[in-house]
Amino acid sequence: MSAKQANAGRVLISLSVITTAVVSVLVDLNETHLFNPAWPGHARFHDAAMLNLLCAYALVALWLLWRRSLEPDVGVIVATSVPISFWSCFYWITSVIPGTSLSLDGHSPATVGGVPVYPNVALGTIEILIALIGYTLYRRSATERRPSNRHSH
Repeated sequence: MSAKQANAGRVLISLSVITTAVVSVLVDLNETHLFNPAWPGHARFHDAAMLNLLCAYALVALWLLWRRSLEPDVGVIVATSVPISFWSCFYWITSVIPGTSLSLDGHSPATVGGVPVYPNVALGTIEILIALIGYTLYRRSATERRPSNRHSH
């Protein structure tokens, strides 16, 4: 059971890493972002550079996650950090950088119970939760596999 649980955890982490990278590229590869004529060329450059870095980071993380290693926990931690590090800024960046917005068109989003719901924040929350569930499954299986530290005399 623990090996299956570890693999299930790694699959969930992989799913979150892959969808984070792929969805980010697909969402930005259009006239609202990378090809937006209203954006200065330097802003488009930074978006393209961010997507390139995200995809490279995701590929390295997936390699670390699935390679044979004497320290498999390193790959699990690095891979779990991809969606967390990418999506977590959606919770705070607009508070610290004036003029930034989570809304594509500058309008207020739909609300649920008076709380604004941004699609990108909702997706990011799901991606982070999937990665954390995967990490938890992996850690539980790793704990089950470790020999007990108790010694009988």
